[in-house]
Amino acid sequence: GLPLPDGCGNRLALVGSLSLVDSQARVPQPDGSVLEEPISRANRLYGLAGLRYEIDRNWWTRVQLRFHDAYDADDIASDDATDVRFTIPGYADGTVPGFGVVDVAAGWASDAGNRWVSLTLENLGDKTYRPLGSGADAPGFNIVLAGGMRF
Repeated sequence: GLPLPDGCGNRLALVGSLSLVDSQARVPQPDGSVLEEPISRANRLYGLAGLRYEIDRNWWTRVQLRFHDAYDADDIASDDATDVRFTIPGYADGTVPGFGVVDVAAGWASDAGNRWVSLTLENLGDKTYRPLGSGADAPGFNIVLAGGMRF
């Protein structure tokens, strides 16, 4: 993280993760040949990127973008087009459009770190999207209240 000047909180940190899967499967055919095709149900380019601001020792806030690249015709394995988790309205061929959604969160943790609570507002734009392979559209705007305690 980046230390901030006095009076501006404790730290500003870039947070994120990125995953890329791009591979081919060799599928034996009944005639003895081998078909090379994309691996099925693989998340292609997927991730999140955001900023976390630590206000003080106990309080923090975060804004993030969650995203997934489109699952295009070049990514589809032979069984994907008939898999209900991929056939969405308007995309009967098994392709799935990409998406990007913005979330904001804030939270508190005790000095000992054994108790915490957070509030997250997900998908601020109320965008309709489907995570790859889920079979159902993700919720629109969503509110998550979470907490925990360790003994």
